[in-house]
Amino acid sequence: MVPPPIPRRPIRPSDPSSVTLPVLGLGCSSFSSFFRSSDAAAVSSDDYEKKQTRRWIDTVRTALDHGINVLDTAPWYGHGTSEITVGLALKEALGGTDGGGEGGGVEGEDGGRTFRRHHREDVRIHTKVGRYDAEPARMFDFSRAAVLSSCRRSLARMGCGYVDLLQLHDPEFAPSVALLVEVTVPAMEECRERGWTRELGITGYPLEVQHEILLRCADAGLTFDVSLTYCHFNWHDASLFERSPAFGDSSFHDACADRGVAVLAAAPFSMGLLTPGGPPDWHPASPALQVLHLREPVR
Repeated sequence: MVPPPIPRRPIRPSDPSSVTLPVLGLGCSSFSSFFRSSDAAAVSSDDYEKKQTRRWIDTVRTALDHGINVLDTAPWYGHGTSEITVGLALKEALGGTDGGGEGGGVEGEDGGRTFRRHHREDVRIHTKVGRYDAEPARMFDFSRAAVLSSCRRSLARMGCGYVDLLQLHDPEFAPSVALLVEVTVPAMEECRERGWTRELGITGYPLEVQHEILLRCADAGLTFDVSLTYCHFNWHDASLFERSPAFGDSSFHDACADRGVAVLAAAPFSMGLLTPGGPPDWHPASPALQVLHLREPVR
């Protein structure tokens, strides 16, 4: 049975002419050991045929074939593992080139399964800058040099020519908002000017921090196209739409909409909280909520 097509919506509901996205995207943080046991082997281009890597690649290709064409990754996810995996999947799905190969509608068999070919312009690739290494001393770097080198490295890993969205990753850990406004975001704008990305975004957990950065950047003439939030729109947390004095007695979602910033809601299963396996140790949920899950897991 052929599944029904994934519904699509304008990225900015108030602007029907804005780019349409599927209501579901593919978060690629799990192409790593973040949500698995610590003995999981890291992927590299040399172990392309490893079983786990093959499953990850097939996941990307299956998503694309079913209309889920938004791939959200980051250098932080697996410290390169996720972007490399996305790159391997794109190499197959785009016909072995960074420009789309034979194009959509051409059938190809990879790993014993049959998948479709796709055009590069029909796939939205989102990645991030700012958070990188597992080593605490090298985990965050919001300098201009780090932004430019990270973006170039992401393009090389994925072989995609450009990314559709370059996001500021976890800015709540930056030394100061001033550093982001004066150095980091201008460097991201430079990436856009160089043709490495088409849009700029911001992602992090505290909505108040995102809101402050959006306001401070706007005052400096710097604009974001997209805000990615996570764990703020699911069964136990709807704060994305809750009114608060922190957002001018509006909700974070509506405050973004008023400024023409599109909002994407990630982690609908709360990064493992709403799964039988439960959340990882670093999960932001309160201890009380995590204990509640252990008592009554969602199945």
